[in-house]
Formats: sequence, C-alpha cells, structure tokens
Amino acid sequence: MTKALENVSLEEAAAARKLVSLILARGWTVSLYDGEEWTLKASNNRRAILSALGTTWADELLLRDADGAKVGGLFLVWGNSAPELVADYYDNEAINSLWNEWHAMVDA
Repeated sequence: MTKALENVSLEEAAAARKLVSLILARGWTVSLYDGEEWTLKASNNRRAILSALGTTWADELLLRDADGAKVGGLFLVWGNSAPELVADYYDNEAINSLWNEWHAMVDA
C-alpha cells in the first residue's frame, strides 16, 4: 500500500484528513472511484481511505450511512487550493452540512 496522500500538496493533504475525519465522525462509509475503478468500497477505515485518495487527478467519494443508505457524494480535484479540493458535491442537507463544516475549517 502506498503512503497516504503522498502525491498531493501538504495543504490538500491536511484538508483531506479533516474531510475524512468529519465523514467518519458522522458514522458514514466511503467508496472511492479514482476515474478508472472503484478502489475502495464502503470503508470506514481511516488509513485505507487516506491511502486511496489522491492517486489520480480526481476522486469521487460515495458516502453511505451506517445502514448502507446513500447519503451523497463529493467530487475532489487535486491540484486546486485546499479550500477548492471539494470541487462539487451532492446538494442535500447532510452533504451541505458536511461541506459547510469542512469549508469553515480549511478556509480559515
């Protein structure tokens, strides 16, 4: 397994760690599509999630709750500034709350 977030800037890595912490604190799981394949499916393992992030120019995260119901998703683009890491996301109450909390942390 590769070292977590070794291909991204320090600022983006810090932003990604904060994002993953917020996701896991909500009890959600992460599935990750790297543009070629689903490299991670329904994981709540912080190390596995961080290791899967940033291996390509973009990552799509599909988030599910503890019961396996889809909560929403995030589209991450690497190479932007840390506050712009989340380039797009599902527009629903749960994801908007996550994005607002995360963005306040990284845009401070």
